[in-house]
Amino acid sequence: MAPCCRRLSEDLELSDVLQANKVTRRKPLVEKVTNAAFTCEKQKHVAFACDVNVNSEVPTVPPSHTTAAAGENQGHEIQKSSPRQEVKLISSHEDQQMDIDNLSSPFGSISISVPERVTDIDDHDDLFFSPEYAQDIIDYMQARENHYTLSENFLDDNPEVTSQMRSILVDWLIQVQSYEQLEDETAQLTVALVDQYLARAPVPLLRLQLLGITCVFIAAKYIERFPPLVENLCALTAGTYVAEEVLAMEHKVLKCLMFDVSMPLPNFFLARYFRVHLHDVKIKNLACYLIDLSLPSVHVVPVAPSLLAASALCLTRKLLLPQEAECWTPALAFYSKYSEKDLLQTVKLLAKILLRAPDSKYQGARSKHSDPSRLGVSMEPFLIGHPVLLQLTSENSQPSTSNSAMAAGGLEVYSTRSKRLNTACERTKGMCVEDTTVTPHRP
Repeated sequence: MAPCCRRLSEDLELSDVLQANKVTRRKPLVEKVTNAAFTCEKQKHVAFACDVNVNSEVPTVPPSHTTAAAGENQGHEIQKSSPRQEVKLISSHEDQQMDIDNLSSPFGSISISVPERVTDIDDHDDLFFSPEYAQDIIDYMQARENHYTLSENFLDDNPEVTSQMRSILVDWLIQVQSYEQLEDETAQLTVALVDQYLARAPVPLLRLQLLGITCVFIAAKYIERFPPLVENLCALTAGTYVAEEVLAMEHKVLKCLMFDVSMPLPNFFLARYFRVHLHDVKIKNLACYLIDLSLPSVHVVPVAPSLLAASALCLTRKLLLPQEAECWTPALAFYSKYSEKDLLQTVKLLAKILLRAPDSKYQGARSKHSDPSRLGVSMEPFLIGHPVLLQLTSENSQPSTSNSAMAAGGLEVYSTRSKRLNTACERTKGMCVEDTTVTPHRP
């Protein structure tokens, strides 16, 4: 017992010494963090106190608050004279120089207060929704959308993969997601990963399904709490590929994308839009169905995720709300930064896809949303030949009178916010076969 007690006492003495050294070493770091926090808080007060232009100079910190930090940095080559220099040292990619502490950065330039006629959806204390940072996160993700924008002809450099082959693969991936009971965000991230890789590297047709199942594996590991086993995913291909091939393909995909898998997704913005008004479950399920239904279409690829989410919600409100109700309110326009005129073309595209869904070859999304857990919205009879859909798909369709008046009379704040977002996007550029009803083979 004596040796054990002696060893324990020695450990306690050693821990006290280490703790004292730890406190000593952390003291300069605490001072630096305090100075940085003061700088950030000072700039926020200046930003809200006056209307600062994008090209305005960053307010400096009083000398009394920078003396300690300047004394510690003597003898170093790096001079921390502005927050922008710190970001350049931390960031290793030119496309991620977005400094939240610098008022001249896109992130700080697009934050404005909520107008009086719009309800503040962040005026609550629910920590799970991060009310202090929610709008800043949305602004940042919308500014990042430009880095992942692709054109409709992004498959031209892939001689063996056509838009029809991609649609077949995406439809099958939706069935895989439904079979494995994965999140909707996993399917959306999977499709985004597939498109980004196809736009950067040619893929033989015989390896296209391997790319799809590999992107499911990557997306599930990023989003799910318990991602599926790679062996189970290989079994869904009827043994066409083995685990070693999936892992090797995973290395290629991540290396090609530079491990950048944090992409803006439609459901990310849709969850934000749902909080603007009290939408019932049917509206939420139908909006999610429209997004899933659009994934196989190559015409939706150039549409930004935030625009796709807003258009899906707008079309859903047109279909389910009374005719006299506003389908796109000033509050939705403020938080989404899109007017109804901005959504019109994408709403028309979604209406065409929805009308053709019963006769389409790609039935993955329709089968998925026919489940009772999703209220069977894909099988609703009113979706067939709905007057709103027929009007939107006609040649001379125009927004309704009430909605046009709403857009003209209540969106001054929206236009200002949209201009600032466009400035932010400009500053952050430069990152940036026949049977399709195949059911995944059960393991």
